[in-house]
Amino acid sequence: MVLTTVLIAIIFAAIIYKRNFPIFDVPCEKEKADRAEITLDIRDYNVSDKEPMTPSVNIPVAYLNRNYQEVLGKQVHVIASNAIEKNVGIRMLRKKGIEVVSYSLAGCGCSGRKSV
Repeated sequence: MVLTTVLIAIIFAAIIYKRNFPIFDVPCEKEKADRAEITLDIRDYNVSDKEPMTPSVNIPVAYLNRNYQEVLGKQVHVIASNAIEKNVGIRMLRKKGIEVVSYSLAGCGCSGRKSV
């Protein structure tokens, strides 16, 4: 009984961590950082179509596992809709070996802060 409760708590904590715990070592930049080779828009297709950020490659978070090869080996600036999408997307890209050098949240004026 206690072991089951502990296992459930660990699984729940891992899920909360992946989605909500901020990523501290990637700076928020209003524009693409100088080091970034490519801008990756991880917002949903219907959102990025209404508010395009050009030039950028659009791969929504849900498709990152299948299509990350398009940005493999490049330094990336990430555009996301919100903090949860940013956290999940950057973690997925790092897991695949892609270096994320900066990010921006659509509709949010970043001022060089480290994390949201």
